[in-house]
Amino acid sequence: MKMPSLIKSLMFLTPILLGLGPLTVMALPARDFDYPTVAPIDPRRFPPNPLGILTPDPLLPDPKKALSELEKDQLRSALDTLHQEGQQQFAQKKADGAFLTWFRELRLRQALGFREEIFALAKVGETAWQNNRTRDLRDITERLQAIQAQITPGPTAQTLDNSELNEYLALAYQVVRSPQLALSVYEPRLTKLRSDTASQNPIEIFKTLNAVGQIHLDWFRYGKAQRTYEDLRDLSRLAQDRTSEALYLIQLTYIAEQRRQPQDAIGPLQDLIQLYATQPEVQPALNLRLAQNYAATKDWPNAERIYQTTFNLSQSLSQNSYGSTALFELAELYKRTDRFKDAEQVYDYLVDSEQAVYNLHNAMKASDFLGQMRDRQQNFPGAIVAYEQAKSLAQRLALTPDQMQPLQTRLDNSRKKVTPSPATPSPATLP
Repeated sequence: MKMPSLIKSLMFLTPILLGLGPLTVMALPARDFDYPTVAPIDPRRFPPNPLGILTPDPLLPDPKKALSELEKDQLRSALDTLHQEGQQQFAQKKADGAFLTWFRELRLRQALGFREEIFALAKVGETAWQNNRTRDLRDITERLQAIQAQITPGPTAQTLDNSELNEYLALAYQVVRSPQLALSVYEPRLTKLRSDTASQNPIEIFKTLNAVGQIHLDWFRYGKAQRTYEDLRDLSRLAQDRTSEALYLIQLTYIAEQRRQPQDAIGPLQDLIQLYATQPEVQPALNLRLAQNYAATKDWPNAERIYQTTFNLSQSLSQNSYGSTALFELAELYKRTDRFKDAEQVYDYLVDSEQAVYNLHNAMKASDFLGQMRDRQQNFPGAIVAYEQAKSLAQRLALTPDQMQPLQTRLDNSRKKVTPSPATPSPATLP
């Protein structure tokens, strides 16, 4: 089976890997954010949860009566109409009335079984969360917890074939922004799947781990997300599933960068480069990201080497944007390590190469930086030549005077350094 293009995967999961912007790793401590707290259910709360009791209703006079399939269809149709009424009220800015209507619907949905009730709770819960209706959201979350208690095996719980219901329940918890409750569904399932060695289901393990990893990622719990995706990477390698392995390596790179731990991104990127060794079209993007992470760790020799590799690869593939980005960042590396002559040579090359591909903005920037490097080495005549070229390119780009002012100031300062001020006549020579 042909693997999908890694470029598409990169674009979908983490565009940052494609070199769309320079990597910035700030010197801040990596930390995981806390999940939103979930208040325990209080059976003595007042007023009680309006979803806790199914009372007689004109649409369901006897809530304890078992319904036939025909009666369920009739009730379902009536409840769909009731939900539409709530939507109309909400559109008319009558939010309180809309939620009263929707809560009546939710109570009656209980007669149709847990599956349909969970879907309805999630739908109304999403609207409650979007509109900061904290009390309504709490009532809906508590009802979901009550359903979970009934479908979870235990000494006082009903015994149901609940794998599908648990999946819906976990998704509903995510919709109402209760990640901890969603994990309370997934994590026991994962433990059971892993412990049942006789009938271990790798597909279900993959599926559950993916769900757990995505929850951690969505809520910025990068440490736990990293451990989960490392497990997924290892499983994909055992299964020789190269496509999945690539996606998990991309996620691990993204997580490491979000945690501001570029050293943890290096290994996954090296694995990606090796995994896609036969697809040269993605190599410049991956190598550029690897060089940026090396630079972020101040591993200057490796960063320099991979920047040069990125440039060479981009040249052979005519991927000029990656090549120019690599050279600009390589020159910046040289400046940071006081190798000003090397930085000057890179900028000198970029002035011509960027004009050759009609990227006048990059050529102007390279000319300006070239002037600054020559200034720094006290080559003021050379700096003037570079600044004047940058100014000429800026005029071709129709930059405003305000945008050109810093460049003009640098040019004027360099001219002052090579043009001696007129000598002031001595008193003896005055007429």
